[in-house]
Amino acid sequence: MLSLRDIRFTHPSADKPLIEGLSFDIASGEYVAVVGPNGSGKTTLALIIAGVIRPDSGVVEYDGRDYSSGENLDFLRRDVGFLFQDPEDGILTTSVERELAFAPENHGFAPEIIRERIRELAVEFGLGKILQKPLDELSGGELERTAFAGAISSNPKILILDEPESYLDFSGKVRLYAEIDRQRRMGTSIIHITQCLRASARADRLISLGRMECEPSKSINIQDVRAESPILEMEDISFAFDGRDVLSGFNFAMNRGECVALLGPSGAGKTTFARLAVGLYQPKSGRIKRHGRPGLSFQFPARQLFSESVLDDVLFGPKSMGIPDPRNAALSALEQVGFPHSKFSASPFALSEGEQRLAGLAGVLATQPDFIFFDEPTAALDVHGQARFLEIVDNLLKQDVAVAIVTHDLEIAEKICSRAIVFDGGGGAVEYRMDAIMSNGDLRRSYGIGTLDDIFEGDLCVSL
Repeated sequence: MLSLRDIRFTHPSADKPLIEGLSFDIASGEYVAVVGPNGSGKTTLALIIAGVIRPDSGVVEYDGRDYSSGENLDFLRRDVGFLFQDPEDGILTTSVERELAFAPENHGFAPEIIRERIRELAVEFGLGKILQKPLDELSGGELERTAFAGAISSNPKILILDEPESYLDFSGKVRLYAEIDRQRRMGTSIIHITQCLRASARADRLISLGRMECEPSKSINIQDVRAESPILEMEDISFAFDGRDVLSGFNFAMNRGECVALLGPSGAGKTTFARLAVGLYQPKSGRIKRHGRPGLSFQFPARQLFSESVLDDVLFGPKSMGIPDPRNAALSALEQVGFPHSKFSASPFALSEGEQRLAGLAGVLATQPDFIFFDEPTAALDVHGQARFLEIVDNLLKQDVAVAIVTHDLEIAEKICSRAIVFDGGGGAVEYRMDAIMSNGDLRRSYGIGTLDDIFEGDLCVSL
């Protein structure tokens, strides 16, 4: 069905090929997982297969037709569904309903079939309550579900998924793997780029670009922190979006040198809470006391990148805040996150999403905050990046910096957090110890959160 022969590709700003001499076939109905470290060419390969970019040399064929030179693309694209690594990159309309209708409309589906397809997808992906919602008001998980539903809305024969797990909550991941299984039964060819080795093990075949590594195993020596050293205090906080309570009468304190996990399903208010804590949003009522400089690393890293080079971007914060020797602060932060020296002068928008995340983390660290909120900091990071993040948090805690982590990855939270705030999506939030959450499956299910074991060992992915 798909055939790639001796593919070579070099980015315009690079001095050596990113992909060279790559050849493989994908049969009709085959499920192929693509793995590899950040920047190894996984997304570039997906874009070549989808006909979005052309290889420097080599042949790419679909059903015997060569489209590597730009011909036969109409023939290819009507059969391809693509879920981008950053779901925003594939969004073309203004509301969830219009996004689901876009591909079927452009493929000439009859109006009644489009309406029925929207109803089916809304049920399947839990989008019924947000069909009319503007896309710029969705949480990261809601946006990912919408983009995924849009990618399969026209029943493609080839489905390309670029790290679809990155921004999904527990129920979203269950839906993802269930939909992959359903597409396999329908005979769809699936190309699944992933950093999750547990997920890649379910594929028929594995393609590795670069060296594969095991999951990060390092844990931080977690210690309870004295309550009398607060860096952030939030008292009786309430906040609403469009008349819906996101937080209601919420109290929270974070102490110097501790790490707190912020857990809960997509749309429950975790990112909103983080933005309230650092001052980007103002509460409807209540009081916030900040006893130090705040920092926030965004959920989608591209939203905080804007300069012409990575170094200039990281330098902007310490320079504008009057931090002594801002260039050294920027270089030190880039070194701390393990960002490659060879890309300091590269455009932030020419990076892979994992590399953008590292650049975004460096930009926050360079401002030398006293407390930091990381929003999905390990999404799209490879194993090396995840391990480096654990080291970063460990070093911050030793310096008495307070850290809060918005995450759907309970395994990461368990390694670095002693306690968690679990948001229920109805304006409430409850505090638990992380060990209590990890030892109680019923508690996790009651809040719509879960571990990889809950998904794969519990066979939830085939239960929908």
